[in-house]
Amino acid sequence: MSTEEAKAEASLSSSSKLTREHAPLLITGTSSYYDDENDDGSDTENRPTEIQQQQQQQEEWPSSLPIHSSEYYESRTPSTWKIMVGVLLPLLVAGGILQLSINIERHKPTNVHKHDNKFEPPPLQELYFNAKQDNFDLTSSTTFPLRILVVDDDDATKIPGEEGPLVVYTGNEGSIEDFANQTGQVFLLAQNLRGRPAFIEQRYFGTSIPSHDASINNSSSSSNSYQYLSTEQVLADLVGAIAFLKRRYGSPNVVAVGGSYGGMLTAWLQRQHPDLITAAWASSAPLLGFASTLESLQRQTAIYDIIQDNYEPSCAVLIGDAFRHMQTKQSEAEIQTILQICQQDDNNDGRIPASSLKQRAIGWLQNLLGLIANFNYPYEVSFAGRTVPKNPTRKVCDQLHKMVDQDPEQLGANRILGALEWFVNPINSTAVDDSFNLRHESSCRKLEPSFYSYNPGLIPGPWTYQHCYDLIMAYEVPESSKMFLPCSMFAPNCWSEAEFANFCEASFGHKPQSSQSRADYFGTDQRSFVDNTIVLTNGRLDPWGYAGVGYSGRNTKSANGLPENVMWMDDAAHHLDLWWPHPDDPPSVVETRREAFQLISKWVTDASQ
Repeated sequence: MSTEEAKAEASLSSSSKLTREHAPLLITGTSSYYDDENDDGSDTENRPTEIQQQQQQQEEWPSSLPIHSSEYYESRTPSTWKIMVGVLLPLLVAGGILQLSINIERHKPTNVHKHDNKFEPPPLQELYFNAKQDNFDLTSSTTFPLRILVVDDDDATKIPGEEGPLVVYTGNEGSIEDFANQTGQVFLLAQNLRGRPAFIEQRYFGTSIPSHDASINNSSSSSNSYQYLSTEQVLADLVGAIAFLKRRYGSPNVVAVGGSYGGMLTAWLQRQHPDLITAAWASSAPLLGFASTLESLQRQTAIYDIIQDNYEPSCAVLIGDAFRHMQTKQSEAEIQTILQICQQDDNNDGRIPASSLKQRAIGWLQNLLGLIANFNYPYEVSFAGRTVPKNPTRKVCDQLHKMVDQDPEQLGANRILGALEWFVNPINSTAVDDSFNLRHESSCRKLEPSFYSYNPGLIPGPWTYQHCYDLIMAYEVPESSKMFLPCSMFAPNCWSEAEFANFCEASFGHKPQSSQSRADYFGTDQRSFVDNTIVLTNGRLDPWGYAGVGYSGRNTKSANGLPENVMWMDDAAHHLDLWWPHPDDPPSVVETRREAFQLISKWVTDASQ
């Protein structure tokens, strides 16, 4: 198929340019593409609108405005724009892909600083690829529109008559426009390679919904709501969407890029389809994060070591003293009054066994501290409607030391909440704040019924489902922890795959496979990733680095005998290296980007010869 024939497969509808104030990203139009091969003859012209209407009914974070609304783009200020992990994450988890009761992978913070280089990214347009609802049912022809943001201009590569590589961001656990806005290195890498940037949305997020179950974002959803959600399905979507883009634009090569959970997708996609992916860049990807693998490597406690290292030592000790006071000295009634928590059964439908109020309160607070560590960036960012200052762990410690100096007897929940008040919404807020697994009412805060809701990466909806059945990770507080309650003192901080499986069964109706079976499927041999044409980057401040390739403890460095394509950055938080450049970027991040560009450029050049 020629390039012209491929382009004829889709039609673009024009609309006014929409801009975001804090980054020069443009989305200028919508394309409704439906593969003739998969078309079932239904009214495809209206299908994206149907999906958008469904999205408006869902409980989105933190806004449910439709993507095509000019109000959505033009009324958002830098301080209120929301992102993913996202990160995390992961991150996230993160994903998405940090979280620690708050999904760091899903809520990516926004860099409110405009990048300083003179490059202005070209406008993005929306395409819809007709993805199969079930990629593994050979008898079904049911499809759904999978959203893609791409530079659709004919002159995108700036080389007349020559198409450069596709530079594809492989999605995350959130709406794709958030990641397109944040991940500036995709645009800069595409410019460097004279290629074409594209961002592919994951099924069950944004507008890419494969089924019309209105409850897909509820914590009480049954497994039937997510019967088409698995990493295998997501990877198959990526293969189909990338193949479509290659046909459409005639691109000879593909560079895959992903951060946090998206980085895991990037690495798995390249390893499974080396004929499709020429080169790859996976940032902050916890590829060794399966519980069985972490336990065999004795890494399940390392995530809490890294979180603690983000705080100054004396501050970590003060926080640990407060948690111990909560556990041993404060009654549940006292904690409930201090934190203004609603009765524990107010947010439980009866299916999920309830943890004690004290357990849930401790889980909520320690995970807030983990989230702040995940956002320990060297400049101010915006997250879930609140501004997070640069180096936010320092702000926590400054607040804490000030409180202790003024009132040394203020202990327990009082001390921790006082240090976090700048970060936590007041109780008179009426907003639903899923980023904290928390709902505010006029007189109290509602916590989730189970302590497991405050495990890293868990947030109501499809991301928790993936953590239960796809990405089973282990987290345990070590005996050496100065900041958190060790496993021997506080049982919920012990990892138990059996207990976690019970939580998943209560939440979604059936028990997950063992983490070992998932690890066996995806593979956790570090060499199997390193030996590919992939750049693997991690930051030493990133809690999710505990499951990264090449991690060897708190002092992991690139110079520690690691291959040239495995890079560890000093003073770098969760996939900071993929963001737009900033004057306050640590030197290690700047150098890592330079080295990543060099390697990827070499691999693409070699593949073109």
